[in-house]
Amino acid sequence: MSSPLRTFTILFSLIIYLNIANAQKGDSLWGVWIDESIDQKERVNALNEYSEHYLKINADSALHFIEMSVAFAKENGIIEQQTYMQLGRVLRRNSKNEEAIQAYKEALIIAEKTDDSLSIANSLYLIGVSYYYMGDYDHAISYYKESKKRVEMMGNKRGVANISSNIGIINMSQNQYDSAAANFEESIRLYIEVDLPHKTNIPMLNYALLKERLGDYQGAMDLYMKSLAINEKEKDESSIAYVYTNIAQMYQKLGDNDKFFEYNEKSLEVWTKLNNKRNILYNLTNVGSIYFETGEYDKALSVFNKCVPLSEEIKDKNGIANVLLKRGVLYITINQLDKGIKDINTAFDLYKQLKDVAGIAKSHQALGRYYTVIGKNKLAITNFEKAYELAIDSDIEIQKNVAEDLYKAYEKAGNKTLAFEAYRNYIIARDSIGNDKNQKEIVRKELKYNYDKRALADSLAFEKQKAIQTAKLEKSTTQLRLSLVILLIVIISVVLLYRRNQTINNQNNTITSQNKKLTTLTDELKGLNENLEKKVEERTSEITKINKELKASDERYSYALDASNDGIWDYNVKDDKISFSPAIYTMLGFEPYEFPETRDSIYDLLHSEEKKIATRKTHHLFAIRQKSDFLEDEYRLIGKNGKIVWVQSKGKIVEKDEQNKPLRIVGTHTDITVQKLKNQEMLEAILRTEDAERSRISKEIHDGLQQTLIISFMNIRYFRSKMKDIPESIKEKFELGWKYLERSIEEARGVAHVLMPKSIVDYGVLAACQMLIDDMNNSTDEITFDFQHNLASERLPNQQIEITLYRILQESLNNVMKYAKASEVNIQLYDYEDTYSLTVEDNGIGFDTSKLKDKEGHGFRNIRNRLDAINGSLEVDSRENEGTTIIVEISKTI
Repeated sequence: MSSPLRTFTILFSLIIYLNIANAQKGDSLWGVWIDESIDQKERVNALNEYSEHYLKINADSALHFIEMSVAFAKENGIIEQQTYMQLGRVLRRNSKNEEAIQAYKEALIIAEKTDDSLSIANSLYLIGVSYYYMGDYDHAISYYKESKKRVEMMGNKRGVANISSNIGIINMSQNQYDSAAANFEESIRLYIEVDLPHKTNIPMLNYALLKERLGDYQGAMDLYMKSLAINEKEKDESSIAYVYTNIAQMYQKLGDNDKFFEYNEKSLEVWTKLNNKRNILYNLTNVGSIYFETGEYDKALSVFNKCVPLSEEIKDKNGIANVLLKRGVLYITINQLDKGIKDINTAFDLYKQLKDVAGIAKSHQALGRYYTVIGKNKLAITNFEKAYELAIDSDIEIQKNVAEDLYKAYEKAGNKTLAFEAYRNYIIARDSIGNDKNQKEIVRKELKYNYDKRALADSLAFEKQKAIQTAKLEKSTTQLRLSLVILLIVIISVVLLYRRNQTINNQNNTITSQNKKLTTLTDELKGLNENLEKKVEERTSEITKINKELKASDERYSYALDASNDGIWDYNVKDDKISFSPAIYTMLGFEPYEFPETRDSIYDLLHSEEKKIATRKTHHLFAIRQKSDFLEDEYRLIGKNGKIVWVQSKGKIVEKDEQNKPLRIVGTHTDITVQKLKNQEMLEAILRTEDAERSRISKEIHDGLQQTLIISFMNIRYFRSKMKDIPESIKEKFELGWKYLERSIEEARGVAHVLMPKSIVDYGVLAACQMLIDDMNNSTDEITFDFQHNLASERLPNQQIEITLYRILQESLNNVMKYAKASEVNIQLYDYEDTYSLTVEDNGIGFDTSKLKDKEGHGFRNIRNRLDAINGSLEVDSRENEGTTIIVEISKTI
């Protein structure tokens, strides 16, 4: 779109918006700007304010208006510091940091001329922030320091604390540790002086990391404990978990595994509660590494096997590579070579994609060990050499391990010179690490001493009292036991004598009774024997007939099953055993009985989305609905070739016990994949047709009816401004018509937007979502909406995905406003390698998700239909009084 046309479009849309939203304000911002009779400075200030207003809607449009304001102010010689400050702010929001710096410098020049200390300090600080975002730390720190001087002169301790913390972070990144420490200490002290202790958390944690880096582990621990106390007081669970993780890592570096497990478990407990899967993975990987290092291979393998699917679920390439490499090396160690080389190669590819030098070095080392085990020493040496070359610049621990591997490989190859050189490198690295370990061992013992001393003080008094009570208890217990033994012997003797007497009497009575019955039975047997042969012949004939009918029935049933390709399952509820017919295997691409006949076998083949359903997790694949003896369910299974197979499972209770509980259930599996695909294609076509028709109607309203109404509105408004000497009765009727015209424009705009949001068509999903969230923020003071994304461009290649994401966000936010009673809502829109992900999380009252299907509204059903049509998934996680999280994932290949 050309610049004049773009300008005209923005201005025209702006006029419509302002007239509708601010019709009762004769001095609206835009009205002030276009009124040439108003003072020029006031007009410029109005346009500056409007640029700030539009920054919430569209940063590009905000830039257009502020540039218009700057040009007008320069032309008329009335430009002020605030105009340049607004220009810098908008440029920085548009990621134009270099241009923002120039704008802030112009503002600084004007502020210096007026000797406005606050404006000077603010300008200097914002220049420093812009340089920091550019990665130019030298310039950033220079401007931070200059701003700090000004703020100190004004006595603004909070401002000084904020700047000092920022300077400290840059100092630490530049290895200027003394300066970093001084700035962190100053920041912490000033925040406490102005009674903002919770603000000390960031500089305190950074200072702890600095002390840990310098080897001052006791100092780091003290800071971690102070931070922990602050976070516990603020009930900030996420920050508490981070502190626990940092403490665990510190103990791991010190070689104190017991303390590592103690704090890692605390951290893991919080991350599990918060369902933070990324940090759960990080903690579990550390646990597996400790088990591996201490030779507990079974435990290590169990932990790594949990980590692999978790890392794949959160799509963390670095996490996947890290876990696969560790598991691969473990497989090599326990001689499972095929599994090991597969994991190592996969990890190697991921590290190369991530350009992770240390990871690539460790991958070469792992390959070297694999080739050593299989007897290919030349390939092993090649990989060890590459690993050592990369490790020189990355990690001394890797250097030591690879140097040792190289020494062994060179010696095996008979190259004594290179073997000696590798051994020398190994000794140098080992001694360097050894010195560090010795120092760490001293610190570890000191920390353990302090920890044990505190624990001992609490336990000594308790142990003393416990010993006294134990002695008294043992004495009384011995006496009581002796009395009980004597009493028990007496009771047993009496009971045995009584039972013996009763048994003799019962036996005598039984013998007399049996003799009488025997006489009677003898007479009856004589009569029955005469008819026995006749009865046997009759029964034999009946059984033969029934067997023939059953055989014929079985043959018909077998033919029917073969024709329908349905699989049969027969479930013994009491013994939890199930049997499958061959068709269940063949419909999934397996050979008959290739996998065990268990419910777990079917559960393992479930699609990952099906496993998220609660009844699936508890293996209730054959659960019977309440108040019904019949089962009917549908779910996705993964066949042997990796393809998805939709299965319809039907069943019936065929046997019950005396309490009317099911003992046996028989049912079928039917392949309904073709039917499902046809339904999905049909639904997708319907939705595309519906969106196209919505777009057409929206365009006709916007370009036809709405434009006609606006032109009428603008002409009548002009006539209205000229009305002065008109009788009141006529003026009242005119005002009534004016209000209805305004309402018609607003309703037409609303209908057009509901049918097809214009922002999606014109600007794409990112701008549309941002506008929607800004509207929500502007419409209420009770809820804060926060939006985060990683989209590289405003538009997505597929408009159907854009519309679906927007509609889901719109419906989700409407539900929050209506039902959630939340104060904070976090929206995340991310572009991953294969999928788009939308997350809407609120801290409201939540609800019971088990009742969601029964209470699903029309909007939620539309969302599910749209996702079904484009191969998307919807997950709703909510609990009463714990908020709600909605996660939507849409594949890029629909």
